[in-house]
Amino acid sequence: MFQTDSFSYSKIKWIKSKNVNASKIIKNYILKKNKNDKILIYQHGGLELNSKNFKIKINKKYKLIKRWDYVHVNKHDQKINPKNIQNSLSTLSWLSKQKAKVLKPEKFLNKKQLIYVNNSYWSIFPFYEGSHYSGNNADFKNITKIIAKTSQLLLRYPMKYKINKKIFKGFDDTKKIIKIMSKKSKNWKEYFGKKNSNILKLYWPKIVEIHNYLEKTKVKKKYLAPVHTDMHPHNLLVNKNHILILDPDSIMVAPAGEALAYAGLKICRQHIVKNKLQKSAAKIGSKYINIVNKHYSLGKKFSQDYYYLSLSYVLERLVNIFRLNIFKKNKQWNNFLLMQLKHIDEAEKIFKSKN
Repeated sequence: MFQTDSFSYSKIKWIKSKNVNASKIIKNYILKKNKNDKILIYQHGGLELNSKNFKIKINKKYKLIKRWDYVHVNKHDQKINPKNIQNSLSTLSWLSKQKAKVLKPEKFLNKKQLIYVNNSYWSIFPFYEGSHYSGNNADFKNITKIIAKTSQLLLRYPMKYKINKKIFKGFDDTKKIIKIMSKKSKNWKEYFGKKNSNILKLYWPKIVEIHNYLEKTKVKKKYLAPVHTDMHPHNLLVNKNHILILDPDSIMVAPAGEALAYAGLKICRQHIVKNKLQKSAAKIGSKYINIVNKHYSLGKKFSQDYYYLSLSYVLERLVNIFRLNIFKKNKQWNNFLLMQLKHIDEAEKIFKSKN
């Protein structure tokens, strides 16, 4: 519990690349036909299994180009809907005009914010050097305030603009996966490996208890609002002058309590691990909740439910890992299984111990 994990490493790695699509975009949609330009391309070397962000250097100027593999609402459909991408870009543009801490979409030479190249959609943004949120004392309060203020700002998002909505598999689907997992418990080693399956057995009664509670309370249906649904340390860029929220495709209409509680779990644990504050976990959780309540008008409506709200997202991620293994024999996310299981204990220390 409260040990370093994949999100504990804050340095952003950029690896030199000869990506054909990125080169084509630079040549046809960014350069102004100057053959003497010196061009370098770097691919993001982060947690993504197939990185979609590229840093490009043209002479001494930098830009960021992003490949939209999917917008999260259509993640399981294996289809890319350009309307959803445009909704995300419109949301970012509006937030930028309100001086929110997000990247502002720019336009290519053809005056478009979104282009289609070799079966993928692409956008361009200003590039900012920096690191992911490391958990530093100085940044914890500011980052929590930015998360809350951005969420509050999104409550004013004009209804005349379309905004994406998160699509849920639903409690029936989760219940189905839980039942299948229980029946296949003797075969867990085949799916998750010996070590993971042994640890999963220890957590299984708690997973079932969490599922039963969430199904009974129907927590997902409460307080729907535009919010960033995947806030964690690697979706925050920090440097001397800026703190920016990344991953624009995660801004959508969803249960605000779940999103902010899960963000709290990830941000608080990063702060705890960095500063070795395990014994102060409950105080840090309360501090996060108090800051959110101060700057987010819906906060007090779910401030007593952070424990189960955060675990709702943890369960969702666990169920996705289970689903991939059972139905698609896809083990690529098994490396994140132990991290999500430990979040169950960490959420209790951060949010439940205060009650």
